[in-house]
Amino acid sequence: MKGMGSRIAALRKQKGMTQERLAEAVGVSAPAVSKWETENSYPDIALLCPLARALGTDVNGLLQFREQMEADRLQEEIKTVAETARKEGVSQALERLSELLREYPSDCALQFQAAAMLLSLEMFHCQENSALREQIREKRRALLEKVRSDATPAYRQQAVTMLAADAMGDGRLDEAEKLLKELPDQVEDTTLLWAQLYTKRAQREKAQEMLEKKLFLHIRQAENCLIMLLYGLGASEKERALTLCERYRGLEEMFHVAMGMENGALMETYLRFGEKEKAMACLTRLAQAMADPPATPDPAIFPTMQALQKPVATLNELRRAVYQALQTDEAFEPYRDDPAYREALERLRPDP
Repeated sequence: MKGMGSRIAALRKQKGMTQERLAEAVGVSAPAVSKWETENSYPDIALLCPLARALGTDVNGLLQFREQMEADRLQEEIKTVAETARKEGVSQALERLSELLREYPSDCALQFQAAAMLLSLEMFHCQENSALREQIREKRRALLEKVRSDATPAYRQQAVTMLAADAMGDGRLDEAEKLLKELPDQVEDTTLLWAQLYTKRAQREKAQEMLEKKLFLHIRQAENCLIMLLYGLGASEKERALTLCERYRGLEEMFHVAMGMENGALMETYLRFGEKEKAMACLTRLAQAMADPPATPDPAIFPTMQALQKPVATLNELRRAVYQALQTDEAFEPYRDDPAYREALERLRPDP
């Protein structure tokens, strides 16, 4: 039972409940709740179910009983679900995912990975089936809400971020704002302190690896900010838009951190302002990124980092989606006969 008090307090505060409200929901006094949270006493066993319901969890979650899948097995199982969707269909993939969740009902890592997989299924396998797409979205939201109620900060923050993105995508802006306010405004970054500690202990490799990963992350974040700035520009801001594109390209070339998909956003911007040659160059880079293994970051700056590998199944699904968009999007109609367009389309052609 050790640690149960802090668990009750964390879940209560997360739901915005006072000790008095929780006491009323469970049928006890406010001082009793206070004693639970300070662990001067514990709830009677008969109160565990109503207490768990009031706090938006189950008894396993309340008692922090967490049978978890081994990390290596979890990754293999998620890959298997993706392969099942491709070879046998979405229904079979959903059934396999449900079996795993029933086997490990309190595994927060599994719940989060399952929610991410459901997003992939929704994006790549359900475009023409609105009923199934909505069913998958509801399952994903339910999983994310479970993770959100978990006390593990890393998973909880990611779940809240995904829920906020969903709410914004659906136009539920007030809900998105409320979710975003749950996230910490600023978390102190201790990377430099850790690197200094490793250096003083003569653990140079650890310090180098940590600093390289942090630098890579900051560069990617800077690129994402440039992309978001591009999306927010109006039709009269051509000069600024093209400058942002060039700055993005310069940052990418300087550090060799291209991931590929960002070329789609740059291509759209160039097309929007009539820069055909630059747009086709972005399309060529996009097709190459989809067809080739991911590029390795500049070894002079990131010597300890290996190539950032995406799962092959995910790359294939992305390739198929981009190929279909290029064939059907009216924006590309004027470029159907362009050699660069035809070459990119052929490179993106999905495997049979």
